[in-house]
Amino acid sequence: MDTFEKRLKDLEKTFLNLQTKDEKVSALSAFLANEDKASGLPSIQYLSGCPNDSPSIPGLLNSRAKQDEAIQTFMKNHDLFDFDTSTSLIKDTKVSPTIQRLSCAFHDTQAGTFCSRTGTLSCAGCRLVRYCSKECQKQHWKRHKRDCKNVMNNKSWKPQWEVQRRKPSFIDGGPITYPQAPMSGQETFGGGVILWGNMPAINLFGAPGSPAIASETRNLSLAFAGKCFFAPNTVNSLPKDYSGQLAILLNDRNPLVTSRNALILTFLGIMDNMDEAAEYVLHLWYSIFLPMKHAFHAQIALGRHEVLKQGFRGQNVPLTQSSTLSTSFSLATIECIIANMSFNRVNPWTANNALNAVMNGPERIDYRERFYAGLKPSHRVAMEQWRRFGLLLPFSAANADFNIANPSLITPGGQLWMNDCASPLEGWEVPDVLRSGQSHGTTEEDIMGCLFFHVKDQLVEFAKRLRKFHMSITMYDQDAATLPESLPSSLRLFDRIEVSNVMDKQYLGIDKVLATWGPLLNRNRAGSAIISSFINWASNYPKARAANDDSLAAVYSRKLLKLKPNFLNPMDTMSEIITARHVAVLSGLELIYDNSVAFKKYLVHEGAEVAARKVGLRMRVKNEIVPPRWGVKIGSEWTATPPISTDEDWYNKVHLSGLNYSERLVEWVVQH
Repeated sequence: MDTFEKRLKDLEKTFLNLQTKDEKVSALSAFLANEDKASGLPSIQYLSGCPNDSPSIPGLLNSRAKQDEAIQTFMKNHDLFDFDTSTSLIKDTKVSPTIQRLSCAFHDTQAGTFCSRTGTLSCAGCRLVRYCSKECQKQHWKRHKRDCKNVMNNKSWKPQWEVQRRKPSFIDGGPITYPQAPMSGQETFGGGVILWGNMPAINLFGAPGSPAIASETRNLSLAFAGKCFFAPNTVNSLPKDYSGQLAILLNDRNPLVTSRNALILTFLGIMDNMDEAAEYVLHLWYSIFLPMKHAFHAQIALGRHEVLKQGFRGQNVPLTQSSTLSTSFSLATIECIIANMSFNRVNPWTANNALNAVMNGPERIDYRERFYAGLKPSHRVAMEQWRRFGLLLPFSAANADFNIANPSLITPGGQLWMNDCASPLEGWEVPDVLRSGQSHGTTEEDIMGCLFFHVKDQLVEFAKRLRKFHMSITMYDQDAATLPESLPSSLRLFDRIEVSNVMDKQYLGIDKVLATWGPLLNRNRAGSAIISSFINWASNYPKARAANDDSLAAVYSRKLLKLKPNFLNPMDTMSEIITARHVAVLSGLELIYDNSVAFKKYLVHEGAEVAARKVGLRMRVKNEIVPPRWGVKIGSEWTATPPISTDEDWYNKVHLSGLNYSERLVEWVVQH
């Protein structure tokens, strides 16, 4: 029988007749390529350095552990385990196919069987997967059955607290581990670092046709000065034939966030294959595990590039022929960058445990099921899969080559950086996500598959623009209050300044931010503006949130039930138990509550008008770049509330967006 052990012995015999290292590397490369075909798994995983007792988790199969050890031992015995040899072997392997459209769901990794045809027939039971034919669907049923028949994929599913007729821990108290976070509504659980943002990324150019982008040749200068989570949508909104000079300042004082942003930008610019770069960056951004081949191709590109040679401290380093990157980082950020490139720092077993300890901790089941309770059945199954495996992929995508842990999402001590309420969906507009998924052949039910295609499209487009536009990107990791003092003269005038929510009084406050950044606003260009988000203002301010005020909660609960009478049935109103439908009603109160009166009082209390006037600015009465609150149109009155005319509109806003709808957005412009 032609076993792996026999094939390896044959390779040993072949080596006896080889004289040079190049000959041995060539023979080993051919051997690994044949193993690729024999197993259906990427041979490059032999270079991963993963421990031999790794569990059966996505991208790492127990049956390969001994083979990994044997290959690594073989390479060491023949002095082939150095970086140059590994690089040479990786370069000889083909790039793993990237995902362009949703393919047929039938695949059997262990058997090496993959159907590459396009999926067009949806599973009627869940609509989470698609097949090219009835034959493939029948062959895949044994594997798919456990997902399709998942108890959560049932309209009658109820959270455990409701089944057990008890108070949920988010009402009763429960274990308190971390301070309050806006999304969860109460205490949070996990590492506490926000890596993905907690609301959709802001497009600094506003709606199409904005005066800022009316001219394709106008030079523009943008600053993301507060909390900066990489977002390509601002650059991607420019006309495709834009030919001006685009200067971008990115700043975040968190070394982990900044290091991830730096790597994301760098890989999008320096990797030859933009499609591969986009998928790798997507997983570096959002997935707990990374595809080995993409990761090592990224490492090779970085290893030979000037940005690494200058230690991420260079000025005007070319990312592409037309775009440059300048960085001014602290030692802490440099150390984070190095750690985030150290793939063997966290083994897959540790990463898998870290993910499940936070995302599926038994002590947090009520919080988790509160989130599931508002979802459609298929979305519950899709989100549960993401929380189990931590991979941003279409539901049916093969994941066997995701066999190294993402060091940028796991602490050096083997813990997850994020909280259990973190979700990749929060940084994106749900309707846009769904449209992108449909354009690539997936269904709305496969919500994470839709997000995969949407994010990838944005990254590919951004990578193209890095190569076409004249961009100069400058990155800092300083406090927004002191950064302007460090800026060179060439970076002291901006057309748009986005300060995230550092105007919240829990951070710098309105007066400090305007005094610091107001003088840097371009006074000679119409439409120049500072854009600020207020996220935490409502946490303790009177009448800022309907749900936090008993009288308001009663009034707006009745109002909501008049608008959506099917949300509760008569039995719910008489029940002493908090039902999933009760939670849904409470979750939606802020959507119909006009908090503008409370917000204006808050601004007066914080001295906003006086602070703006001191630096020659004013608040816009009607925003022209961003909506005054999420869910309404740009240019809406401050009193506007998001429309919920259809159940689908309500569902997307309340249950998928992650917003609590007390957030406000303000534009500050030059006082004339």
